Amino acid sequence: MYLRWREADQARARAEETLRLAVQSTAQAEQQRLKPQQPARRPKAAHPPKREEAIAAVLQRLTVEREKRCKPKTSVCQTIEGLKRGLMMTDID
Repeated sequence: MYLRWREADQARARAEETLRLAVQSTAQAEQQRLKPQQPARRPKAAHPPKREEAIAAVLQRLTVEREKRCKPKTSVCQTIEGLKRGLMMTDID
């Protein structure tokens, strides 16, 4: 009976070692598979200054353009209100 137990114990030990090696091999293969997919990461400060200047220039242009478009809208509303007041004044007279 001892011999059977010892053979079973040795078979179990070999199976555990085989399983450990298979898990290790699978983990390494998974790491290799994922490695090329990871993007190269650069710190935020690594952007060239010209790029930051270009971004600032575009932002400034957009801000100026937005302000230009908003001003006519308010002046149109003011003109309409002025005309309405003028009509009301002529109706009163």
